[in-house]
Amino acid sequence: MDETEAAEASPDSLPDASLEAPSDTPPAGDDPGNGSPEVRTAHYLLQPCRNTAAFELKPRRKGGELDLNEARETLLGLGFRMVTDARVLLILERECAINLWPSGRILIRTLDQALARRLADTLVATLFPH
Repeated sequence: MDETEAAEASPDSLPDASLEAPSDTPPAGDDPGNGSPEVRTAHYLLQPCRNTAAFELKPRRKGGELDLNEARETLLGLGFRMVTDARVLLILERECAINLWPSGRILIRTLDQALARRLADTLVATLFPH
């Protein structure tokens, strides 16, 4: 083995996969350390729902409930489509179905974490302005 081959095979010359995160990896702080796709921000907690194929959005706000009539009108103005208004639950749709309860609980019905996070950002900024 000549010097060139030895340098190419040297572990020091190979990229360390543990140091290079893929570009689609969430920023540090999004993973609580147990492999869960949970996302925590200053404004919300987004985590997989235990009971259905969806992400549960829990806005970090103090008190108050979500006014479903106001939420409906606001989200319709942002391109969401009404699926069901049962007065105790709204189901709207855009890229995926979204369930909203007066308590502020929101389900984003997708397994695509990137889509769930984009929608969570939109919903929190729109429905729970800081």
